[in-house]
Amino acid sequence: MPPMLQLDIGRESQLHPVYSDRTFNFSNSSDLNTYNNFIRLIPARPVTKLLVQVFFTEVNFLYGTLHQSTFNRMMDEWWNTAATADTQPSGRSGGSDPYISNDIYFFPSLLLQVLSLAIQLLPREHHEFVSQVKLGMCETLQDLSGRLSNASCELAVLLGGTCTSSLNRVVQAFLRGVWLKNEGRVHEAWHSLGTAIRSAQEQGFHLENGTREAGGSGMFSRGLGGAVRSIGVGTLGGQIRTMWYREMEKKVWVNLYIWDRYV
Repeated sequence: MPPMLQLDIGRESQLHPVYSDRTFNFSNSSDLNTYNNFIRLIPARPVTKLLVQVFFTEVNFLYGTLHQSTFNRMMDEWWNTAATADTQPSGRSGGSDPYISNDIYFFPSLLLQVLSLAIQLLPREHHEFVSQVKLGMCETLQDLSGRLSNASCELAVLLGGTCTSSLNRVVQAFLRGVWLKNEGRVHEAWHSLGTAIRSAQEQGFHLENGTREAGGSGMFSRGLGGAVRSIGVGTLGGQIRTMWYREMEKKVWVNLYIWDRYV
């Protein structure tokens, strides 16, 4: 049996195994250890929450890529997965949004990228508080931002090796391009944009009806991994969630098109 996924959230949580039919099956324990090493780069929750707020104040309004309430709900869901895994064997918290659960395993990669952009444009009044998460005595905030952004990409590649993709993977690649552009690395930003576009096309974001169509008892699997479970799209709530998630995909696709055409 392949090693089960574990979450190691910052410095304030213990490792908990997450048992789920959607758990990534890493091919070896080395990949699992690598995953946990990336997770340990995420700061303690108070620092992370501050940086996420900075991102939505200083960065997100420029591109409108992420919906703040949805992102915050997903962040809470991800943290709760680690906190409740020992009491909830399925690795799911009660009443969670199925669409959030669908993208949850790519979330740490997206979160690392969000944190890196927040640090890149961090207002001076937060420098002292955020500086406590630096590991090296000579590491600057710019170094920290680069380290988290690079880790985000490496983690995305690692998770991509599980043959799964998601909206979060697309947004992560797009925001990596934003980070590179801010650093003046325009050529690399263009390549990151290409990664985001191809990942989006793999999931049908460019199609009029997308990949989210009803079939049988619920929504059929989407993306590379086919990991979406049935959510009962015949219900009013299911239809509304389908429309909302599809609108987020369209918004991301429009961003990608504009950047590819004019940037």
